[in-house]
Amino acid sequence: MAAVAPAPGSPPTVELNSCSSKVVVETPPAYPTSARSELRSTTTSSSPAGRCGQESDGGEELPDKRDSVESFFEAYLQCLLQLVVGQDYEAAQTAWLEMISADFVCMTPHLSIACAECVLSDWRVGLQSQHYSGIWISDLKLGSLDNDCKECQATLTRTYTGHCGQDLMRDLLRLQVLARRGSDGKMRVSRHSYVPTAPKAIDSVLAQSQICQDFWVLDRLAALKSGGFFLEIGANHSEELSNSYLLEKAKDWRGVCIEPFPSGDWSTRSVALVKCAVGPEGGRLQFIAPGHVLGGLVEEADVARVMSTVPVAHQQVVEVETRDMTSILNSARVDDKEVPKVIHYMSLDTEGSEYSILCDFPFETYTVLAITVEHNFREPARSQIRDLLEKKGFVLDMSVEHDDFFLLKGYEKFVVQQE
Repeated sequence: MAAVAPAPGSPPTVELNSCSSKVVVETPPAYPTSARSELRSTTTSSSPAGRCGQESDGGEELPDKRDSVESFFEAYLQCLLQLVVGQDYEAAQTAWLEMISADFVCMTPHLSIACAECVLSDWRVGLQSQHYSGIWISDLKLGSLDNDCKECQATLTRTYTGHCGQDLMRDLLRLQVLARRGSDGKMRVSRHSYVPTAPKAIDSVLAQSQICQDFWVLDRLAALKSGGFFLEIGANHSEELSNSYLLEKAKDWRGVCIEPFPSGDWSTRSVALVKCAVGPEGGRLQFIAPGHVLGGLVEEADVARVMSTVPVAHQQVVEVETRDMTSILNSARVDDKEVPKVIHYMSLDTEGSEYSILCDFPFETYTVLAITVEHNFREPARSQIRDLLEKKGFVLDMSVEHDDFFLLKGYEKFVVQQE
């Protein structure tokens, strides 16, 4: 899932077996130090696609070292990076085609088989659309399946630029590359296999969040001397894709979860579960796809997306009770205690009604330190959310895929001065 990136100037390096060459993929400052036998991927604000290059200390091109297995895989990983971040995609594609065999296949994370490198094509689109900031390749391992077949494994990580602290790293895929030496003596790749990486854990508790919300919160609020308090609006499931599960189970946080159609075993959670939708106090509104992760209020949800994505059996529309946030927070009790006036983290994921909820949130009564908001790239709602929160004193720390992560200006004093 995620880890916090090291400070600039200390990128991870991984040796390929015992050879001296290294493969390093990083998102350092805009002007990285040149280094022989290093592989770098960098992104800058002026170029969403970033740049990727291999340099020597004197600026001349490095010699072709592909006659060894180690140097072949180093060159091949460089070529894969070009498919994602290279300015000239056609040139990168041509270079890659020269390094694969005629019978190349790609096994995607969804276990489908393709004859082209469709996974990295999706990564390229995501980078150009600013869904993430950079790419790292790490945890490399070389091996031999037999005398002819050589293997390279590596972890593909997306990075997200943090404006109020360290960048965030999210391990996504484990890539296995298989290559054989042909009759002409050259190594060529015959197969890519991708599998999702295992979730990260803290104190043996597996993270459940979808895009690292929990790790981001724990990093930014690391100075907390005891468990914090969370508010998860649109909780859906007790564990799956929960942004608060790790906080509670590994760090002794407490909080309130709001969900009109909760699923999973909530008896395992020590939270106040409020079963309603957020809206006008005492109201009743139409809700589509109850219980599904894409379900939401009909007047706010992306109904076209629901109809095209959610199974027909789950597309029913029902009436749901609504309550406003002031009423919910005033009446909720956690361990027989009222909701504290300082809420350390609020997760907001309600499939379309996020802006309306924030407009009516009692910020004058409750101080929220960190907020993650799902926007799904819908405008003008995304911009409206950012404008509203900036007027309330928040700053955008980072954008992670379909969420924006905000911090309250001066939040540190509330963390240090906690009761």
